[in-house]
Amino acid sequence: GKLIQNSKMLLIIFLCISIFLTGCYSYFPVAKEDMQNSESGKVFKIVLKNNEILIAKDIHFSDPEKIIAIQSDSTKKIFSLSEIEKISEEKFDFGKTLFSSMWITFGAAVVLLIVNFISSDGKGLSVG
Repeated sequence: GKLIQNSKMLLIIFLCISIFLTGCYSYFPVAKEDMQNSESGKVFKIVLKNNEILIAKDIHFSDPEKIIAIQSDSTKKIFSLSEIEKISEEKFDFGKTLFSSMWITFGAAVVLLIVNFISSDGKGLSVG
């Protein structure tokens, strides 16, 4: 009865908090010039003019026009700034995180209400 209902609520609360804390990440556009001032360890999505897409876990500049992109498998790719079509930086997306947490909370509450409604009369739903 009450213990099962409380454990269901705790499970929903734990699920929502864990989703909110882990969060959603998105790629936000960055100017090429701002890359030189970026902190080490940031993740970048680089689209080259030949439509090649790189996910770089770190970047370094060998000179002002040459970039060394270190990918997640530790391979290095060297290219010039002029080869970049667009670049985006991975950042925490508060809006997406809040929105998904709200929808999951709402969905879990609806499921919990339905389960409680079905189990409250002991017979389940009956028609007629």
